[in-house]
Amino acid sequence: MSGPNDFTSNSATVTFSNAQADISGVYTVTVTDANGCSSEYEVTVTISTIEGAMITGNTIVCLDDVLTLTASRGTSYEWSGPNGFTSSGPNLVRPDADGTMAGEYTVSVSDGGGCVVVLSTTVTVSGAGFSVSISGINSTTAIVTGTTDVCIGGTINLIASGGNSYVWSGPGGYSSNAHSILRTGANTTMSGVYSVTVSNSTGCTGTANILVTVHTNPSATLSGTSTICSGGTITINAPAGAAAYSWTGPNGFTATGGPSLIRTNANSTMAGQYKVTVTNTGGCTASAARSVSVSAPTTAAVTPTTSTTSFCSNANVIFTATTVGTAYSWTGPEGLQPQLPLSAHHP
Repeated sequence: MSGPNDFTSNSATVTFSNAQADISGVYTVTVTDANGCSSEYEVTVTISTIEGAMITGNTIVCLDDVLTLTASRGTSYEWSGPNGFTSSGPNLVRPDADGTMAGEYTVSVSDGGGCVVVLSTTVTVSGAGFSVSISGINSTTAIVTGTTDVCIGGTINLIASGGNSYVWSGPGGYSSNAHSILRTGANTTMSGVYSVTVSNSTGCTGTANILVTVHTNPSATLSGTSTICSGGTITINAPAGAAAYSWTGPNGFTATGGPSLIRTNANSTMAGQYKVTVTNTGGCTASAARSVSVSAPTTAAVTPTTSTTSFCSNANVIFTATTVGTAYSWTGPEGLQPQLPLSAHHP
């Protein structure tokens, strides 16, 4: 047998696997019998092809984008893909691309005349595993959590990761191309939403946002007792309205609660420095201190020291308080105050 492209064969049966258009043509077979008689027979073979059949589309798809493939040059199309995916028609459209959609897609293209060509392509979903994070919180959907409260004078520190390039924007026209933000000396004009767009090596992007609030610092001043007599009540007041108050004092004293500190039955062990730390709703703190002295009790003493003293009429009566004090108040019989010629003295 002979045929196109110098084909020859001495077999009674000729088989062509995976026939292509280049084997089309006239095949001639010469058959010789046992007596040496021979005859020829010609057959024309035509291999039909679907010329120009192909797959086009985006074989590298960003996470959450639309995967689109198109087959052409046929009359019917049957698709198959990763994880049991199937579809009919020339256009394959899969929105919200994720890692489960990555892999090989195959389409059988038919021309209506019984010929079928099978084509395949591999799709990569870039961003399956690509993440955007701020403050160490990773998420493929760019969800951001973490500490968002900063006190005046503090530092705003935000870190993005997961890509090759970073574009930040923030309050008051703030911008940066670094992977991290470090803003010292925070003030209220720095409060607001910070946004970062992260790009990976294939050009896919992810965006994350975080709200940062710069809180004012609370006021911490103390008023109230500074000197108290033994047995009295120590009362110290801080400004009201804070979220929390933490008190410390002499000899390991501690207390929490409201803006007022009250200690009854004062004694010498309660004397010393009292300190309050005030915390507001933003977590910012301020402290103030006040010293308190506790005076020992005073015992009054008077001369003459006898409980009953007799004097002659019209004589000078002199009583002397021998206890040192800063003020003296005398009373006499029936509530009378001492007057001359009765004399009341103190050292």
